[in-house]
Amino acid sequence: MNGLQEQLVSEVFEIAKKMTINVTYFEIYGGRCLDLLNDKTVLNIMEDKNGNIQIPGLTEKTTESAKDLLGIMEQANANRTTHATVANDTSSRSHAICQIYIRKGEDVVGKLVLVDLAGS
Repeated sequence: MNGLQEQLVSEVFEIAKKMTINVTYFEIYGGRCLDLLNDKTVLNIMEDKNGNIQIPGLTEKTTESAKDLLGIMEQANANRTTHATVANDTSSRSHAICQIYIRKGEDVVGKLVLVDLAGS
């Protein structure tokens, strides 16, 4: 997923001039939801009355530049659960979800969700 992230980061900032870009990043591993931007804090996944998924306490970071966003994504990727396999010394073992929010004021005007299903 790293190559895809690098390609989209500059595009997001180019399109979203004068808007705020925020990011969340979590993994699902061993039946648990872990916040990759907050020391793998265990989180609960809930469904609201409208059927929308909510993750209370999930860390959302505001980014200032494409370089800043890429750095946050790299930090989260480094926090993912990995194990050695025959083919790869650091194979990801978790499903990871990166959500990039584009806001104008308080309104979300765009959302990009990147999902890595760990070899699935």
